[in-house]
Amino acid sequence: PRRKGWLDKIHVRFMADMVAALQALKNGEIDFMPQLTPEQFDGDATKSEEFQQKFAKVEFIMGSYAYVGWNLRKPPFDDKRVRQAMEYGCFDKVKFLKEVLNNRSVIVTGSQFVFGKSYDHAIQPRAYDPKKADELLLEAGWYDRDGDGLRDKDGQAFRFEFLMPQVDSSHPGARRAAIIQDNLKKLGIDMQIRMLEWGAFLQKIEKLEFDTCTLSWVLGNPVEGDPYQIWHSSQAGENGSNHVGFVHEEADKLIVDSRRELDPTRRRAMFKRHHAILHEEQPYLFLYQPAELGALHKRYRNVKLYVLRPGYDPTEWYVPAEEAGK
Repeated sequence: PRRKGWLDKIHVRFMADMVAALQALKNGEIDFMPQLTPEQFDGDATKSEEFQQKFAKVEFIMGSYAYVGWNLRKPPFDDKRVRQAMEYGCFDKVKFLKEVLNNRSVIVTGSQFVFGKSYDHAIQPRAYDPKKADELLLEAGWYDRDGDGLRDKDGQAFRFEFLMPQVDSSHPGARRAAIIQDNLKKLGIDMQIRMLEWGAFLQKIEKLEFDTCTLSWVLGNPVEGDPYQIWHSSQAGENGSNHVGFVHEEADKLIVDSRRELDPTRRRAMFKRHHAILHEEQPYLFLYQPAELGALHKRYRNVKLYVLRPGYDPTEWYVPAEEAGK
């Protein structure tokens, strides 16, 4: 039976400014903020006695991962050695997790749920190593021929655009992009960051009009994800989810065969082999499985957190009569 105080309406507010959103929570304008930054979650902004008396902080994990996608259809990212060099030289994941995310995320190397049985933990990320990145770039023929400070090949400077959704400067995604830009500059590569409103950003991705992009995937089934939509070559055209243009014969066969295989052990072995191919080919720079960090007014009851997106269901919540109006 439904309890008194069950929610009749749920109002959603979209706020791009994380500082303003947290202030709105404190002011009583909103009751639940599902995405605090790690600094807000662990820092002074939520440590006061007043805040802790009124709000509960929650940490939960959904099946998801953040990534940087390279457009494999054109130079320089049509070369596997360049993509591997990016993992070695553009971003120190361990340092970022420690200094920006407060170690509230898990580094990943593939597309299966990191806590699921189909993820291969034997495949470790390439450690941050700019020297190794330089070696691979030289092997691929990218070096500074004209003395202008940029690597070049076949008359083309190593210059590209990094496309991302619009976020404020304090957002981890913006800070991550700035770090990648700075690291690549040291390697003789010019990366220009371009932020777009979400709709315009998606339109560029769907039309394949990008050099590099950054996004996150949330897995429909965090226990075992079907790779077809994102990784099969048939999905590599316009409006397809394989927007980076990854085409690999063995990977295609594994994907199709895994959909027919009923034995979970053999199917998971296929997924792990697919994981190994992705690690070798590097169509994405796989980043991390983030923790979702939220804050909720304590008057709510029956609050449950889930692995499935979005990780919570406010229709299950209710407010006891004695808490109403607080």
